[in-house]
Amino acid sequence: HASKSGFGCVIKPKCACNVGCENSLHMALMQHRRESLESFKLGDYHRTETDESSTFLSKDFPVFKYWRDEMGFTIPQSETVPVCYGGQFIAQKKQVLNQPKESWQKMETSLSRGNNIIEGHYAERLWASILSDVDNESARAVDEALSPHMASEVGEAKKECGMLGMLFIRKDAQIELP
Repeated sequence: HASKSGFGCVIKPKCACNVGCENSLHMALMQHRRESLESFKLGDYHRTETDESSTFLSKDFPVFKYWRDEMGFTIPQSETVPVCYGGQFIAQKKQVLNQPKESWQKMETSLSRGNNIIEGHYAERLWASILSDVDNESARAVDEALSPHMASEVGEAKKECGMLGMLFIRKDAQIELP
């Protein structure tokens, strides 16, 4: 609902690579555990046979956290952060303007390094955090509301799916937001 939060994902979170699918009572969330997400990395990735793998990885940014910190965007401090997969989202202009111009310039430069690069996967995991109209207090309130209902998390064993830190909640959870 971009009209309320200033941001919305087009694609609903779902299980993939048989992650989270093993229990039909669980539902994938947009929220990811921050600590797990910060260690996200990919060894290699090919969208097509013609993708050049020699430029995919970045020696400067071996994990998501290093790249995110270098970009300098303002992000609420909380245990969980929203992630929007697929690069399909809507955002209000004010959300773009809420972030420092220098951060957008750094991101543009970083993403201009090549066509199929790790930085694109990092950006995909950052859009929701930088374009949602959420402050520290609201982000912590989401953590508190969701915490008792967490069912599982995509961990190291399934990290190759690229959804490290994705959280799942019980479908029957009765969540009360402040």
